[in-house]
Amino acid sequence: MQEALHIDLIAKYLSGNIETPEREKLLAWVAESPANQAYFEEITQLWSASEEYEDAFTPPNETKIENAWQAVAQKISRPAPTANIRYLSFGKVLLRAAAAILLLVAVAYWIWKPDNEADAFVAISTGAGERKEITLPDGSIVWMNESSRLEYPRDFKKRQVMLDGEAFFDVRKANGQTFTIRSGEALTTVLGTSFNVRAYPEEGGVEVTVKTGKVELKAGDAKENRVLLSPGDAGVFEKSRKQVVKIETRNDNSDAWKTRSMIFDDTPVAKVIQTLERYFEVDIEVSNEAILKCQFRLDLRQDPKLDDILKLMDFTMDLKVVKQKDKYILNGEGC
Repeated sequence: MQEALHIDLIAKYLSGNIETPEREKLLAWVAESPANQAYFEEITQLWSASEEYEDAFTPPNETKIENAWQAVAQKISRPAPTANIRYLSFGKVLLRAAAAILLLVAVAYWIWKPDNEADAFVAISTGAGERKEITLPDGSIVWMNESSRLEYPRDFKKRQVMLDGEAFFDVRKANGQTFTIRSGEALTTVLGTSFNVRAYPEEGGVEVTVKTGKVELKAGDAKENRVLLSPGDAGVFEKSRKQVVKIETRNDNSDAWKTRSMIFDDTPVAKVIQTLERYFEVDIEVSNEAILKCQFRLDLRQDPKLDDILKLMDFTMDLKVVKQKDKYILNGEGC
């Protein structure tokens, strides 16, 4: 029996309700083994074979769930066209029928599920190079960076969201009710404030940088392993050590992806390089570690360009910038 997760993903795929990350997950699973591929093809063929009975499904606005179940029952009870099962053994027919039942039930759920289900979740994703601004049910605004996923309860009675990726939050106050972001094992809790959360699963930590208000960052439900962050502070949950540490920042550019601007005010080159690597998705190295201790000043308020910044560093810091394949190398004596 295939995992319910994959049945669910196949149902979303066939019903046209699948999102890009889910589609990628499904296709990756299909490619894992010939058995997975064969199963996926069989289910797809079954679904195609059942299209002639599509009229069994009633419109979604008429007693959604009851009609969905009736339609499923009718569709399953009808015999499939002989051409599609002529060469199948009786056992395989039963397996396919069982899979079809699960599939049809899942599809019916996703097409006709009620909008006010207490346990339903809303999931929003962004692809590569895509950014989104969304408003949550409580009026809080979230700006999502590329390749990110945000999930929250549809009813939003408890202000809780789950984040994989990066997002900037502007959280509204709500009569003292907390707002919580869970990113893996890291838990960020606020009342009303603005801050940036970077929590890409492939990276070694979850970073929270505060712009206004106060934010608590802690390791899961730990009572002691936590830090309180004020404006200008940053906290990092280190996944390998499962520890939270506080970092004081200056002229931080953690939300540069959102503001499309960068400010460096006597900022160490090590920090400048980190900002440029994240923003432009490039690799930058130095031939002399002394360069990392030098300080750099720059104020770019609109759509910064990497070549312009590197040329300015070349000129003001007496550096020689060399591009080698897919990375940049800063050469010089240092300060």
